[in-house]
Amino acid sequence: PVFANCPADIQVDNDIDACEAVVSYATLSVSDNCDGVLIPQLTAGGASGTPFIVGTTLVTYTATDADNNVATCSFNVTVVDVEDPVILCPTNITTTVTPLTCGADVTYNLPTATDNCSSGIIPSLGTGFASGFTFPLGATVVTYEAEDAAGNTESCSFTVTVTDNEEPVITCPADVVSNVGINSCQAFVNYGSPTVTDNCATGLTPVLTSGLSSGSSFSLGTTTIVYQANDGNGNVSTCSFTVTVNDNILPIMFGCPIDITVNVEPGTCGQEVNYANPVATDNCIGAITP
Repeated sequence: PVFANCPADIQVDNDIDACEAVVSYATLSVSDNCDGVLIPQLTAGGASGTPFIVGTTLVTYTATDADNNVATCSFNVTVVDVEDPVILCPTNITTTVTPLTCGADVTYNLPTATDNCSSGIIPSLGTGFASGFTFPLGATVVTYEAEDAAGNTESCSFTVTVTDNEEPVITCPADVVSNVGINSCQAFVNYGSPTVTDNCATGLTPVLTSGLSSGSSFSLGTTTIVYQANDGNGNVSTCSFTVTVNDNILPIMFGCPIDITVNVEPGTCGQEVNYANPVATDNCIGAITP
């Protein structure tokens, strides 16, 4: 017998969400030199219009005439898995730094993956850090990838954001007490610079927000000095101390009369005495009336 239309090899993509494909091919016809109708018999593979699994399946038909002469028709049906896995990442994560550090230990649920053909796919880390690792300040993109047995890949990503909510530590000098300068009602006062430490920022410079800078001339009395530290991440702290200037200079008096001796007014037991009033000045108050 002779097959009139043995199909060529067939290649198709898998059906959506399936690890197989329904494949149809032409109905085979057979002729023979002797009379009689020969019906091809499927001896291997799948019939037309039935599902074929991913991979290559050999389809074989035979035809036998009345004298037991046998003809064979064979062809391959190849189903290719072209469907990517489905991978699901966790949602974005926002957290704050671990105290006294500039990062945070972050634990997240591992991504999951499913596929039309492969089972037990374990996504692999592409970028970022694994769960349980220390993430730095700022936003880190974490990417995972899943690959099936056919080499199809799919990825997903999420963001881990670490924010700094820890204020700088600023330390001011102790309160300062000073006396006025000679012939002055003020004092030039020097004091030490405040110090600043921070969990993230380095080299922070304290900023004077109230009072006078070191080396300035301070007036009599108490002045409050306030310094501020800003870490650049929205965290601000302040410290303060006082500079007290005391007046320890006595007033100066001059023009004090010399001792006076007078006799009583006749017929009386006293005498009216006139003398010039002394004059006094002070480094702070100015002219003073004794």
